Amino acid sequence: PILEEMLATVVATLDQVATLADFKDRLPGLIKKMGITRLTDLTQKACLEANLRGRSEVLDEDGSHANFAAPTAVWGGLPFDEAIVFFRNKVNLPTEKWDDLKGEMHAKAFVSAGAMRDDLLTDLRSAVDAAMTEGITLQDFRKRFDQAVAEYGWDYKGTRNWRSRLIFETNIRTAYAAGRYKQMTDPELLKRRPYWQYKHSGSSHPRPAHKARDGMILLASDSWWQANYPPNGFGCKCRV
Repeated sequence: PILEEMLATVVATLDQVATLADFKDRLPGLIKKMGITRLTDLTQKACLEANLRGRSEVLDEDGSHANFAAPTAVWGGLPFDEAIVFFRNKVNLPTEKWDDLKGEMHAKAFVSAGAMRDDLLTDLRSAVDAAMTEGITLQDFRKRFDQAVAEYGWDYKGTRNWRSRLIFETNIRTAYAAGRYKQMTDPELLKRRPYWQYKHSGSSHPRPAHKARDGMILLASDSWWQANYPPNGFGCKCRV
């Protein structure tokens, strides 16, 4: 359908011209009017999805992608099993830019913009995993981050503190949200607690749209949640 829309003007022009020469004269102008953004976005998404599916199938075949043992409890709190399972089910995907992945694709891939080596991604991922299973702090994570950067010569963008915090908090926050969603959609729990409430994070520089949702209560089955279950965008700390 996208190609048909792009070529519609070309086809219409073919019906109007009498000679090949006349058509050739008009063709450069027609090409300039073609909007290729939708086609390139679709192609990029298809290639990335194929990459993710291929990596996932390889991991499934060698058994390293499933049946993770639940971590044991430690003093001071319990590891969040549902969040850990969500995080461990991701596959490493080298990416050049932060927007190489779109929307829901982030739920299946572990990425860090500019990290193009699998071994680098594996080390970063291992450090995030330790934060969720062992409770290591941001300071501990930064030590592992520094080791990985030094070992692989990663020339990342941004400052060291900002970039390490971004990787640490984004992955933990999204895994936590996914874990909460898994718990809250348990059929037995939904029978007892069928309503969900949107809670704004209380950020000192809130996004108006996020703040406007604060306190909203809807049935968990309401289709509104399909588009608005947090996190909603970069750095969002909202919850349900």
